[in-house]
Amino acid sequence: MVGLDQLLVDTMDFEKSVNRIKTDVLTDFILAPHYSVVYTYSSGELIECTKNLLRSGQYMPGLPIKIDIPKASGLTRPGAILKPIDRIVYQALVDAISVHAEAQLDRSCVFSHVLLTDDPEFKMFKLSNECWQDLREALNAKGREENLEYAVRTDVSCCFERIYQHNLINLLRSSGCDSRVVNLLERLLLAFTENDSHGILQGMFPSDFLGNFYLASIDDGLKVEDVPFIRYVDDIYMFYHSELEAKKGLVRLCRMLRDEGLNLNESKTDIIPTSELIAEETEIDRLFHAARQEISDTELELPVETPYGFETIWASYGDILPAEEIELRAVKELYEMVSRTTSEAAKIERFCLPYLLRAGDRIAVERSLNGIVLRPHLSRMYCNYLLPFAQTDTEISRRLESIILSEELPYDWSLIWPIAALIDADSVSVDTTNQAIRIIEDSRRTVGLRGVATHLVGKHGNAGQRRLLRHIYDREPSEYVRAAILFSAKYFPINERNSCLRAWGTHSTTNSLIANAMRTGAE
Repeated sequence: MVGLDQLLVDTMDFEKSVNRIKTDVLTDFILAPHYSVVYTYSSGELIECTKNLLRSGQYMPGLPIKIDIPKASGLTRPGAILKPIDRIVYQALVDAISVHAEAQLDRSCVFSHVLLTDDPEFKMFKLSNECWQDLREALNAKGREENLEYAVRTDVSCCFERIYQHNLINLLRSSGCDSRVVNLLERLLLAFTENDSHGILQGMFPSDFLGNFYLASIDDGLKVEDVPFIRYVDDIYMFYHSELEAKKGLVRLCRMLRDEGLNLNESKTDIIPTSELIAEETEIDRLFHAARQEISDTELELPVETPYGFETIWASYGDILPAEEIELRAVKELYEMVSRTTSEAAKIERFCLPYLLRAGDRIAVERSLNGIVLRPHLSRMYCNYLLPFAQTDTEISRRLESIILSEELPYDWSLIWPIAALIDADSVSVDTTNQAIRIIEDSRRTVGLRGVATHLVGKHGNAGQRRLLRHIYDREPSEYVRAAILFSAKYFPINERNSCLRAWGTHSTTNSLIANAMRTGAE
């Protein structure tokens, strides 16, 4: 068990950290409404509980909830979320050291995860589309320098998974960060990886910040060698006078990365003429420009903007406007290009789908329904778009149900999102809720999927199925799934719900926070 000096705890801004978490959860790799409700309705209790544990030295980090996230290739990468207390500690510790660490990054060369000094909306970082635009302008500027004829274009392989925590901690200490905070952060990172000193969790603001900061030593090494470079997280571009110098520079970069426990991705590393980085404007580029201009002219904005595009679910995007009130001609013209390109299709969809949804346009319904199975790595994006339509359109909800029943999705992560999209549907068949119960009881399934399935049964299950869900709680070994079952009781008749709150609300600190949030939210 560990803690922090009481005076230090009192100076930390836990309210800001909770508010940043409330933004961050909208793009979590695992949908956990039973955790999100704590940040919304029980944040005061969460903060006090966290402070007391830190002051008394009784804080003990728990294990993260993990899941494999599919890539377009069919391979996977790890994603994770944390229990509420662990998450607020992680966020608060990084918030406490972020200003000192940020000062070590040269923002004329590093364009990713730019820390906001003024953050009234609790987004933590500058909008990613602005960062990407800055990156593109910087690349264009390098391309116009006549003496920089060649560029080395690289990508670090599995960067977050291979970060050596000891090197990260030493870099933070040497940056002037408070050693007390850094020491606890070191214990936290080690606990999250079960005492494996390599890797940090992916998919949360603090990890985004630390992963970007970890390569500061590479930045400094390139500056010492007077190499012009540009970096966006683990994508590094270096510029040289000749091809020979570029080859020598690539050798030195490999050596520097090995010193940090990292290697380059061979398939994404090459040496090219710098002019090739400045691609001529394509038809798709022009359509993107027209679509952005149209959105700007109509002032059709989204409350949430993420580096991964439209990948939130159950987020508040405002009222869906009737299609006749706003016609996004340029956006639709861009979207229609998905059938004519393979390499740019996902980029087009990530851009277009949130605005098509906001405008109530169903042009993407059929492709999105088919895409859940055909392109499972984009399942969250498709279900996010389909969510409001599935609430009232029986045909769409039935097709989502058929995906769940067919068992065609090989990834638990991909199945989370069609289940989530059906929770607020008008109705769901008994066959689908029975399938959800089978998922909950299948210990081979990840707890992230099993937890979401409890909400579907709680909302749409009949009396007998809800009773089965209550019995599952008694024999369920996972604290995460038990907490999800507790929260699913929000859908039960009031007497049954109150009985569950009394029976399970004190079984763990997390359950206590959830029960308090449920009572507060019902008032």
